[in-house]
Amino acid sequence: MYLLHPLVLTVYFANKVDAVRYTNLEFTMDYLGVLVVTTALALIAYLFIELPLSAIEKMLMDKLLGGGGGSSGGRGAGGKAGKGGGGGGDAATPRRAEQEAPAGDDAEKNGW
Repeated sequence: MYLLHPLVLTVYFANKVDAVRYTNLEFTMDYLGVLVVTTALALIAYLFIELPLSAIEKMLMDKLLGGGGGSSGGRGAGGKAGKGGGGGGDAATPRRAEQEAPAGDDAEKNGW
């Protein structure tokens, strides 16, 4: 949005044929009009430029880094990385919370 705002302002004020009157109503109408146009253009740019490029980048990164299809980038189901993030890794490696601690002396030997 911040990248489009100066462009919208330049186009808007360059196309004014009358002298700018600084009344409260004129200023409010100019402000709201520029805000709405800038927001609409930012939404269009996001939907048609940023989202498709983000999807292409994700596909390329998965391919380059050898990630399996549908990989969530090491994040769990909740979308959080790190402790308690809900998993990550492959199905053969259980999460720490799912592993049972051995009983007795075996617990100290194994670092539990």
